[in-house]
Amino acid sequence: MFIQSREILDKKSLFVAYLIPVSSDKDISQAKLKIRQSQSSSPSHSISAYRFVGLKSKKIGLNQDDFTVKTAYDDDGEKWAGKRILEVLEQTQTLDALIVVSRWYGGIMLGPVRFQHIKDLSLEVCNEMKKNEGMRESFELLQGLDESIADVRSKLGMENKPTSYDSIDFVKSQRLIKARKGTLDILKKKLSHKVESAK
Repeated sequence: MFIQSREILDKKSLFVAYLIPVSSDKDISQAKLKIRQSQSSSPSHSISAYRFVGLKSKKIGLNQDDFTVKTAYDDDGEKWAGKRILEVLEQTQTLDALIVVSRWYGGIMLGPVRFQHIKDLSLEVCNEMKKNEGMRESFELLQGLDESIADVRSKLGMENKPTSYDSIDFVKSQRLIKARKGTLDILKKKLSHKVESAK
């Protein structure tokens, strides 16, 4: 699975960025193949950069010092373009990701604006990855809070209601987390009062 950016069409040249999670050199070649297979035609350039945490040479991974951040880029004939993607990965502190920006050349030279398109699309997919990670963390937190609430409610002899988070966005998830924490605090106080009054 990968993240795909919007398309930028400028003077018949088409730009699209793809981000796919990677954690090894082997993942890089497999990820590039997946992206190529998803495209209906071969791009003129497939500019790429990656950044992931990997093992240092001759290390086995038992110590934190055994790891390093591995980075590289490939211009694929679009001189200086790969470095621009790597800069976006570094500036956004995005790890364990490969970005490929595909360009289908339209026959008209674009000049430096092509680099801005490459950077903009790279930033877009990095932001989308971060948003997805934030949603995943929010769902995990909500599930944990729901389990705690269900546990306290059952101790209070209250009925538990099933919840679904199918149609919420990040902002709503943050409001729900706040609400669930408040609910849990109230229920814990009720349980504490119940235990005290039973003594």
